[in-house]
Amino acid sequence: MLFIIHREQVAKDAMNTFQSIISDRSMGLFSGNYKDDQFDFLFTTIQTISRPQNLQKFKQNEFDYIVIDEAHRSVANSYLNVMEYFKPKFFLGMTATPERSDSLNVFELFDYNIAYEIRLQKALEENMLVPFHYFGITDLQIDGEIINDHSQFGQLVSEDRIEHILKYTKYYGHCGNKLKGLMFCSTNQEASELSKKLNIRGIRTISLSGENSQEERENAIVRLTSDDGDLNYILTVDIFNEGIDIPEINQVVMLRSTESSIVFIQQLGRGLRLSKNKDYVVVIDFIGNYSNNYMIPIALSGNRSYSKDEIKKYLIEGKSTIPGSSTVEFDKTALTQIYKVIDNTNFSATKHLRLEYNNLKYRLGRIPALQEFITEKSIDPQLFIKSSSYGNYFTFLKKIDTTYEGTLSDYEIGILTMLSKEVSSGKRDTELRVLEIILNQGKINDQMVRDLCRNEAEYDSTINMLQLGFVKSDLFVKYGSKPIIIAQNNDWILNDELSHSQNMGTLSFHLRGIIDLGLVNYNEKYIDRKVESGMVLYERYTRKDMCWLFNWKKDSSAAVYGYMVKNNTIPIFVTYHKDDKIEDSIRYDDKFIDQNTFSWMSRNNVKITGPEIEAIKNSKEKNTLISLFVKKEDAELGQFFYLGEMEPIQIKESTIIAKNKELPIVNVVFKMKHTIRHDIYSYITGF
Repeated sequence: MLFIIHREQVAKDAMNTFQSIISDRSMGLFSGNYKDDQFDFLFTTIQTISRPQNLQKFKQNEFDYIVIDEAHRSVANSYLNVMEYFKPKFFLGMTATPERSDSLNVFELFDYNIAYEIRLQKALEENMLVPFHYFGITDLQIDGEIINDHSQFGQLVSEDRIEHILKYTKYYGHCGNKLKGLMFCSTNQEASELSKKLNIRGIRTISLSGENSQEERENAIVRLTSDDGDLNYILTVDIFNEGIDIPEINQVVMLRSTESSIVFIQQLGRGLRLSKNKDYVVVIDFIGNYSNNYMIPIALSGNRSYSKDEIKKYLIEGKSTIPGSSTVEFDKTALTQIYKVIDNTNFSATKHLRLEYNNLKYRLGRIPALQEFITEKSIDPQLFIKSSSYGNYFTFLKKIDTTYEGTLSDYEIGILTMLSKEVSSGKRDTELRVLEIILNQGKINDQMVRDLCRNEAEYDSTINMLQLGFVKSDLFVKYGSKPIIIAQNNDWILNDELSHSQNMGTLSFHLRGIIDLGLVNYNEKYIDRKVESGMVLYERYTRKDMCWLFNWKKDSSAAVYGYMVKNNTIPIFVTYHKDDKIEDSIRYDDKFIDQNTFSWMSRNNVKITGPEIEAIKNSKEKNTLISLFVKKEDAELGQFFYLGEMEPIQIKESTIIAKNKELPIVNVVFKMKHTIRHDIYSYITGF
């Protein structure tokens, strides 16, 4: 067997590990001054083995197995030359980060065969790593500005910042008697200067970079990890991101922006190795005003969907989603910074979509079906759909993947856009199941459609959606100006243009992708539709979703705004934290009194005797459904938490002041049918 790695020390460590398990085979090193090749198991560096004079020492079939560690590097020419030369029975690649940020294909080199995979969360569950206690702390504020991507060097190494760093590293501490820490800095200059200033304060540190020899690095590690060693911290930028094993590390300090989730996990991972007398590792992340802050929750959660809802959901529920005894804590300012970056980041940008698409395509060895982005835990496919450049997966493929040969008519593309945008979310399954049965059987009996629906209103709404009756007139034209399904006797079938398509192979692939995507979404997030409205508590919905799921005949979302009385329903939409620039006349004081009680203001110039308030007042006896939808602030772009049904317990007249004029308004206090979940309540009401 030949074992290839990029550092000699790691090759030595690997050899020692193999010897401890396989003691009856000879093992040796082929690197530097060690060039004896007469061993059963040979351990080498890529720098050594890739030299032509060294390669030629071996026959092409010399080894039965070749193991390439840190296999994400194997796309480099030095590795490719070695892999091209040798003809083993088996190539095995090992890496913690097979997905690359440069669209190069690692999976292809190993025939798309993933023998085993374990991610951070699973490794923690299996006790293969020590628990970690992560603390996201706001970095130093200077003149009201938090350290950011453009901060001057002097600010990064100022005495105030050093005090700030030491305050929290001492407060959160470490496991064991001696501090054995790594500090990751943004530049070598910063690492060097911080080390000098920390040493002056009696904190024993050293900075290391690519300029330091292997011997100097190994010596520093011994000084750090020995209980009687004279170092407490090694400061570096990235030379310890991979290919280094220091199990004794008990504190990791991050003093730079999160370049990527891959780098974050690499640096976090330096402290996660099991070690004697080490029960946990402390991770202290000084979070500045960085444009990549959204990478932090992505890395910690392992959720690579890039869905803003999912990223925020993790931050809201974070403590309860980390396996075992590991914990995640953010201070309020750091959390606000991350939320702000999430809101301002465009995850539907073509560069980002192309990268994530290529990563999954390379993993599978083929073009993924739409739902596979979810089942393979990749990017949220709704990002393709929400993109103004695409609107559906077919259009994305035609523009991005030169190998894709599918063809569709403009009308068929319009249908894909309609189904992608209107029903692929899976917030209701009836349209999806109707289409699935028609594709499989050519038709669906009308009674079967009725059986799929919860009631007559949902049946009407389902048929209405598939006949384009629900959408606005401009979208009706964009989607082809004709029903997708038509009646035939007691059945429903696809319209003639779709059923007789000349591109049925391509069309069917994309229709089934949309259906499967929607049903995966439905089964994972929306199947528990137990409340009367047919929605799921604490999921997010738009005003348009509400019109659809409340079985309204037309999309009336533009007219709803704050609330509307219609079809025996009264949906109420609230932006909890109003923009400072909002006019006084609509700065309504809507607020939770507690987790069971909500105080709401009507529109101005509404009186207690008006028809809207009368409808609220008589809602119980007339069985009118009053539902509350809340978003934290305008940056959440029309995505409201559904908080359930409620009933009025107090109604009184009040006033609001606008331009020195007193306007009548009605204040209604509602009792919530369901106590608001604590994490959602804290997120909405907190700043």
